[in-house]
Amino acid sequence: MTKGSLVAAIAIDVNSPAGDGSLVHAVGMIDPRCSPARDLRSFETAAAACSQFDRLLAVSRDNGWTVAHYGERNFAG
Repeated sequence: MTKGSLVAAIAIDVNSPAGDGSLVHAVGMIDPRCSPARDLRSFETAAAACSQFDRLLAVSRDNGWTVAHYGERNFAG
């Protein structure tokens, strides 16, 4: 996401296997205006993570941020 000269990111990862065999559902954010600049939140369900991601994206757009990439990861890893 971009706003003027600032760059930030909101990412979602659901149904990822954890080391203990459970599934991880998480939303991560990078915002250079915050301290700390990174935040990662885990959720009990994929639906809860998706809901939080959609809410954060909507609030960011309402606050004047432009989405630079909306889709699957654009890197291998």
